[in-house]
Amino acid sequence: MTTAKKILLVEDEALLAGILEERLSQAGYTVIRAVDGEEGLRQVEEQEPQLVVTDILLPVLDGVAMIKQMREKEALKETPIIILTNLETVDGIERVIQEPRDMVLKKTYLTLEHILTTIQEKL
Repeated sequence: MTTAKKILLVEDEALLAGILEERLSQAGYTVIRAVDGEEGLRQVEEQEPQLVVTDILLPVLDGVAMIKQMREKEALKETPIIILTNLETVDGIERVIQEPRDMVLKKTYLTLEHILTTIQEKL
């Protein structure tokens, strides 16, 4: 029996987070949710997910700062990250994403199926 791959979803918009969690769970993934960057950082350290899906504009600790702190930890350096954002530009993002493993997607132009397909490709 194979263990479901774990995805950490860091999103403060409850409706979007709920829809994504439901769709990912239906696709067979174990979803761990966090509503801010600080909780996301704690969860990624405790749960060791195979992928992190995060927003940038988050309370307490923003997505860029969370990713930067993740990349400073040896055990988390290789964890792929998908960033979902509506921002046209994100200050500091080029310093924390590691292409092609990481990816930035614009929420405005996405469907749930596109997000799911991108996640499947990263895992």
